[in-house]
Amino acid sequence: MERIEAERLLKTAVNDPNAVFHPGQWESIDALVNQRRKLLVVQRTGWGKRVTDPDQIRPALERAFGSGKAALLDVVIDPDVAYAAMGGRSRQSRQY
Repeated sequence: MERIEAERLLKTAVNDPNAVFHPGQWESIDALVNQRRKLLVVQRTGWGKRVTDPDQIRPALERAFGSGKAALLDVVIDPDVAYAAMGGRSRQSRQY
């Protein structure tokens, strides 16, 4: 894929004819798509929030939708659930 095609796809995806890649984004696309390299990409334009209080779920969702950025919400519904039994890491081993 050429950069110009990737930029066209970006503009279409975000419905913005002036959209441009942030620094490092094209290089990541090129490495993954064209060079088939394995790559860990950390996007600095997003944010994450861990919510443990039910009263904070709505404000966290409102912030996520209103931010215009990628957001990851980790909502802990029952902190005593055995996560390992569900295929995840145990509560004790999670690090945030």
